[in-house]
Amino acid sequence: MNEILKILFLSYYTGYNIRDIIKGLDSPDILDFARNYRKNTNKNGISSLEKHIENTWIYSESRYEEMRFRGIGFIPIRTSSYPQLLSAIDNPPPMLYTKGEISKKNLIAIIGTRNTSEYALGTIKKIVRIFGENNFGTVSGLAYGVDKMVHEESLSFG
Repeated sequence: MNEILKILFLSYYTGYNIRDIIKGLDSPDILDFARNYRKNTNKNGISSLEKHIENTWIYSESRYEEMRFRGIGFIPIRTSSYPQLLSAIDNPPPMLYTKGEISKKNLIAIIGTRNTSEYALGTIKKIVRIFGENNFGTVSGLAYGVDKMVHEESLSFG
Protein backbone atom coordinates (compact mmCIF):
# COMPACT_ATOMS: atom_id res chain seq x y z
CA MET A 1 0.00 0.00 0.00
CA ASN A 2 1.26 3.47 -0.91
CA GLU A 3 2.87 5.27 2.08
CA ILE A 4 1.48 8.63 0.96
CA LEU A 5 -2.04 7.25 0.76
CA LYS A 6 -1.61 5.67 4.21
CA ILE A 7 -0.59 9.03 5.68
CA LEU A 8 -3.50 10.82 4.00
CA PHE A 9 -5.95 8.20 5.29
CA LEU A 10 -4.56 8.24 8.83
CA SER A 11 -4.47 12.05 8.85
CA TYR A 12 -8.14 12.32 7.93
CA TYR A 13 -9.14 9.41 10.14
CA THR A 14 -7.32 10.48 13.31
CA GLY A 15 -7.87 14.22 12.90
CA TYR A 16 -4.16 14.80 12.15
CA ASN A 17 -2.96 13.34 15.46
CA ILE A 18 0.72 12.71 14.67
CA ARG A 19 1.19 10.17 17.45
CA ASP A 20 -1.74 8.09 16.20
CA ILE A 21 -0.59 8.48 12.60
CA ILE A 22 2.81 7.03 13.54
CA LYS A 23 1.09 4.17 15.44
CA GLY A 24 -1.03 3.46 12.36
CA LEU A 25 2.05 3.46 10.11
CA ASP A 26 3.74 1.03 12.52
CA SER A 27 0.70 -1.25 12.53
CA PRO A 28 1.04 -4.35 10.32
CA ASP A 29 -2.55 -3.84 9.10
CA ILE A 30 -3.77 -0.26 8.71
CA LEU A 31 -7.42 -1.32 8.47
CA ASP A 32 -7.17 -3.29 11.73
CA PHE A 33 -5.62 -0.24 13.31
CA ALA A 34 -8.51 1.90 12.04
CA ARG A 35 -11.10 -0.58 13.34
CA ASN A 36 -9.53 -0.56 16.80
CA TYR A 37 -8.93 3.19 16.79
CA ARG A 38 -12.55 4.22 16.80
CA LYS A 39 -15.64 2.20 17.59
CA ASN A 40 -18.64 3.91 15.97
CA THR A 41 -22.23 2.76 16.12
CA ASN A 42 -25.32 4.25 14.58
CA LYS A 43 -28.60 4.81 16.44
CA ASN A 44 -29.77 1.27 15.60
CA GLY A 45 -26.71 -0.20 17.32
CA ILE A 46 -25.31 -1.46 14.00
CA SER A 47 -21.64 -0.73 13.63
CA SER A 48 -20.97 2.07 11.19
CA LEU A 49 -17.23 1.71 11.64
CA GLU A 50 -16.64 -0.15 8.36
CA LYS A 51 -18.62 2.47 6.44
CA HIS A 52 -16.64 5.25 8.10
CA ILE A 53 -13.35 3.53 7.23
CA GLU A 54 -14.51 2.98 3.64
CA ASN A 55 -15.65 6.60 3.23
CA THR A 56 -12.40 7.93 4.69
CA TRP A 57 -10.39 5.67 2.38
CA ILE A 58 -12.36 6.76 -0.70
CA TYR A 59 -11.92 10.41 0.29
CA SER A 60 -8.17 9.86 0.79
CA GLU A 61 -7.82 8.25 -2.64
CA SER A 62 -9.71 11.07 -4.34
CA ARG A 63 -7.63 13.76 -2.61
CA TYR A 64 -4.43 11.90 -3.51
CA GLU A 65 -5.40 11.66 -7.18
CA GLU A 66 -6.48 15.31 -7.26
CA MET A 67 -3.19 16.46 -5.73
CA ARG A 68 -1.18 14.34 -8.16
CA PHE A 69 -3.22 15.77 -11.07
CA ARG A 70 -2.40 19.29 -9.87
CA GLY A 71 1.33 18.49 -9.74
CA ILE A 72 1.60 18.47 -5.96
CA GLY A 73 4.52 16.50 -4.56
CA PHE A 74 4.68 14.67 -1.26
CA ILE A 75 7.39 14.24 1.35
CA PRO A 76 6.25 11.70 3.96
CA ILE A 77 7.65 11.97 7.47
CA ARG A 78 9.59 8.71 7.25
CA THR A 79 11.64 9.56 4.19
CA SER A 80 15.17 10.89 3.89
CA SER A 81 13.80 14.00 2.11
CA TYR A 82 11.82 15.05 5.20
CA PRO A 83 13.71 17.78 7.11
CA GLN A 84 15.42 16.21 10.11
CA LEU A 85 14.93 19.25 12.36
CA LEU A 86 11.22 19.38 11.56
CA SER A 87 10.74 15.73 12.46
CA ALA A 88 12.22 16.46 15.91
CA ILE A 89 9.48 18.88 17.01
CA ASP A 90 6.61 17.76 19.25
CA ASN A 91 3.91 17.51 16.60
CA PRO A 92 5.55 17.46 13.18
CA PRO A 93 3.33 17.42 10.12
CA PRO A 94 3.01 13.83 8.88
CA MET A 95 3.67 14.94 5.34
CA LEU A 96 4.93 17.99 3.50
CA TYR A 97 3.32 19.02 0.24
CA THR A 98 5.34 20.64 -2.52
CA LYS A 99 4.62 22.53 -5.70
CA GLY A 100 7.47 23.33 -8.05
CA GLU A 101 11.15 22.78 -7.54
CA ILE A 102 12.42 22.36 -3.99
CA SER A 103 16.04 21.83 -4.96
CA LYS A 104 16.99 25.40 -4.09
CA LYS A 105 19.54 25.32 -1.31
CA ASN A 106 18.14 28.27 0.61
CA LEU A 107 14.56 28.36 1.85
CA ILE A 108 12.74 31.09 3.72
CA ALA A 109 9.41 31.15 5.51
CA ILE A 110 7.46 34.39 5.22
CA ILE A 111 4.58 34.45 7.68
CA GLY A 112 2.02 36.96 8.83
CA THR A 113 -1.59 37.76 9.48
CA ARG A 114 -4.58 36.17 7.81
CA ASN A 115 -6.14 39.63 7.49
CA THR A 116 -4.07 41.20 4.74
CA SER A 117 -3.91 44.58 3.08
CA GLU A 118 -2.70 46.10 -0.18
CA TYR A 119 0.41 47.25 1.70
CA ALA A 120 1.10 43.62 2.72
CA LEU A 121 0.73 42.45 -0.88
CA GLY A 122 3.14 45.11 -2.15
CA THR A 123 5.67 44.24 0.53
CA ILE A 124 5.36 40.51 -0.17
CA LYS A 125 5.95 41.09 -3.89
CA LYS A 126 9.17 42.97 -3.13
CA ILE A 127 10.41 40.43 -0.59
CA VAL A 128 9.66 37.40 -2.78
CA ARG A 129 11.34 39.05 -5.78
CA ILE A 130 14.49 39.87 -3.76
CA PHE A 131 14.76 36.38 -2.30
CA GLY A 132 13.90 34.73 -5.63
CA GLU A 133 16.65 36.67 -7.41
CA ASN A 134 19.04 35.33 -4.77
CA ASN A 135 18.04 31.67 -5.30
CA PHE A 136 15.77 31.31 -2.25
CA GLY A 137 12.60 29.25 -2.27
CA THR A 138 9.61 29.87 0.00
CA VAL A 139 7.91 27.53 2.46
CA SER A 140 4.86 27.88 4.70
CA GLY A 141 1.86 26.15 6.24
CA LEU A 142 -0.52 27.23 3.44
CA ALA A 143 -2.74 29.37 5.66
CA TYR A 144 -4.92 32.12 4.24
CA GLY A 145 -3.65 35.67 4.18
CA VAL A 146 0.08 36.32 4.03
CA ASP A 147 1.00 32.64 3.55
CA LYS A 148 -1.31 32.39 0.54
CA MET A 149 -0.02 35.65 -0.93
CA VAL A 150 3.59 34.46 -0.56
CA HIS A 151 2.84 31.22 -2.38
CA GLU A 152 0.92 32.90 -5.18
CA GLU A 153 3.67 35.45 -5.67
CA SER A 154 6.36 32.75 -5.50
CA LEU A 155 4.60 30.70 -8.16
CA SER A 156 4.17 33.71 -10.42
CA PHE A 157 7.85 34.62 -9.94
CA GLY A 158 8.97 31.09 -10.69
